[in-house]
Amino acid sequence: MATETKLRQLADKGCPVYYFYSSERYLVRQAVAAATRILTADSDEDATILDGAAPEIEQLIMAAGTISFFGTRRVVVLPEIDPAAYSDKDLEELNSTLSSLENAVVVLGSVFELERSKLKTGKRAQKLIAQCKALGYTEELAKPKPFELKMMMIDRAKEQKTTLPDGAAAALLERCGEDPFLLENDDDRSRKGAENHPAGRRSGGAAGALRRGSVPFGK
Repeated sequence: MATETKLRQLADKGCPVYYFYSSERYLVRQAVAAATRILTADSDEDATILDGAAPEIEQLIMAAGTISFFGTRRVVVLPEIDPAAYSDKDLEELNSTLSSLENAVVVLGSVFELERSKLKTGKRAQKLIAQCKALGYTEELAKPKPFELKMMMIDRAKEQKTTLPDGAAAALLERCGEDPFLLENDDDRSRKGAENHPAGRRSGGAAGALRRGSVPFGK
């Protein structure tokens, strides 16, 4: 996944479109959130979120065409768009809207199924990917390898101002497998339990939970 440094560089250059897609919902959610956070960092306005598989084109046009009171471009986020949910006509209109952005930046995210170890993208998805690639930045987010998952767990613990020893991360990975959702949820449950326990509070939550016998996570 693109680093925050890379995303900042793109933002500084005025990149108008960001499209992240993967078979892993967690990765798409994480990438969309990171891009949105960076794009709104210097603005007093929140991003406009258009939820759903096929937000109405009129909503996008209205959100993208509104001039910001603060003189910055509006950030419009379509976090779970499914190109296949649009008709050919609507998809063409979506692509046309993306190509004519003046006052906005659009961040899109999609989750596609895997088929024979490759993303199952239909013709409409391929058209949207090609359009976004021509206009801005696109990234296919590969499922992380075990080592990368372990580092993600450790980084997430740091973000929550606690620590997750390398051994605890490895034990959690062995326990939950390579599903980021399971890792995140199990770590959150373990962390809360650790924070309510004296030993857990002294040892930073995750490590305390491990010592008590439950294993904590979180182009």
